[in-house]
Amino acid sequence: MKQIEDLLLRLEADTMLNTMRSIGNSIDLYSDRLMSATATVPKILALPLLTQDDADTFLRACLRLHIGIGLNEAAMAVPGFNEWQVLNWLQQPERQSLDRWPEVLSVFCQAYMKFVDATVLFSCWDREQLGKRLKETQLDNPHCSLPDLVRSNVHMVLLALDAAAGAFRDNWKPFTTASLGAGGSRVVSSIPRSVLPRW
Repeated sequence: MKQIEDLLLRLEADTMLNTMRSIGNSIDLYSDRLMSATATVPKILALPLLTQDDADTFLRACLRLHIGIGLNEAAMAVPGFNEWQVLNWLQQPERQSLDRWPEVLSVFCQAYMKFVDATVLFSCWDREQLGKRLKETQLDNPHCSLPDLVRSNVHMVLLALDAAAGAFRDNWKPFTTASLGAGGSRVVSSIPRSVLPRW
């Protein structure tokens, strides 16, 4: 019976490792797309806003960015759920003596850090540049040459962009707390430093 239990635990650990590797691949793609969006935002904010054609170009770029970010977030729904499962497995003391446990943790940490890097960078682009465009498109700015309705549409899109950056931080706070809070800290601190990934 003990041999069967040990075999099942090894198979379980192998499954968790394969699951975490698949999650890591999804996060790689997610991070690359988010990094691309991060590089795109300053270019969009630098576009001219003098004519209605300018505004159309600006709005088109913003909507394309918004749709791309939304699709990217939707694609992370299943991997994100699976990552919670892996984290729960890592936190179980009876699993931490398994040979595969440090390897699963290593893949988890690498994927998580890449995800954090991409998310933090997206939420930290130049707010001063955004603030200038918001002031420029306020209805009480007499120097803006855009028609009021067009100006209002541009202003709303700029506000949505600012809100998206904040939402990225807020949406992933629960996972960050679970990963780096008391339970997550115990997981990381309970293993030898030699098996932790090096970044």
